[in-house]
Amino acid sequence: MKVLVVQDRVLADLGLEDEIRMAGYVVIGSIERSEEAIHQASIHRPEVALVDLDRLSREEACDLAETLKNQFSVRIIAMTAQFERAKTCLHALLGVLMKPFAFEQVPAALRTTERILQGAISAPKSVLVFDTAE
Repeated sequence: MKVLVVQDRVLADLGLEDEIRMAGYVVIGSIERSEEAIHQASIHRPEVALVDLDRLSREEACDLAETLKNQFSVRIIAMTAQFERAKTCLHALLGVLMKPFAFEQVPAALRTTERILQGAISAPKSVLVFDTAE
C-alpha cells in the first residue's frame, strides 16, 4: 500500500517514514506543502495519506484532505495534538492519530485502513481515533 506523508521536517527527522517502511508500506516522500502533496498524489496515486494538521491552517488542512479524498480517492489519517482542528475536516477523514503518539501506532492505523480498503472490516460511520489497540 502506498502512503503519502504530509508533515514537517521534525517528524521526518524523528523517523516516522522509517517506521512506515519497516512495516512494509511504500512511502511517497515527506511532503511539507499542500500543493506538492496534491501533485505527488496525482502521480503516485497513494491509497492513504498521513496529514499533520498542526502545521497547516484549518482551511488549508481541510482543503487538502477534501482534494485528496475527492479527486484521488485517498483515505486520510490526520495527525494532530488538537482534536478541535480535526473536527472541521471530519467529513474528509478516515481517522485521527492524536499527538503525541508512539510511532508504532502508525503501522497499526495503516493495517486497520488496509483492512477497510480490502473490505475485511467495515468503514466506520464516523472518524476513527486510532490508538495502540488494533
